[in-house]
Amino acid sequence: MFGFLKKNNQEIKIYAPLSGEVVAISEVRDEVFSKKMLGEGVAIIPSSGKLYAPADGTLVSVFKTKHAYTILTDDGLELLIHCGLDTVELAGEGFTVYKNSGDRIRTGELIAEMDLERILAHRKETITPIVITNSDQITNLQFETKTIASGELLLTVFR
Repeated sequence: MFGFLKKNNQEIKIYAPLSGEVVAISEVRDEVFSKKMLGEGVAIIPSSGKLYAPADGTLVSVFKTKHAYTILTDDGLELLIHCGLDTVELAGEGFTVYKNSGDRIRTGELIAEMDLERILAHRKETITPIVITNSDQITNLQFETKTIASGELLLTVFR
């Protein structure tokens, strides 16, 4: 999709873009994510709406509706961060974006913010899947279901 992985037998670290509760992607109430149609990953039920860069790379795209972001990491992983479920229907309401498509990003930089209360008031879920869309090029990933703070290690990806 965005590029090719460069090296084999590599261990890649992805850091939490949000604070909250880490859950398996299979727990997301949307089959596109839970059945891994877009790839392997995890989800975070956010306790804070601040969204930070999970790795060094390029912010490939910011969806027009501000609810989803694609990142190509310097290690060649293609990440999709999808803030909430059915939040596309909000047409950007409740989201503030600080970075643009094509911007170079560094781990921990603030990318965007979502107003969790406003999203919930519109009866949308805030659970945020983080998906490796080129997961056909990885061999395994490890994570723990736990409470996490943004910037803490979220995933270890092997290829």
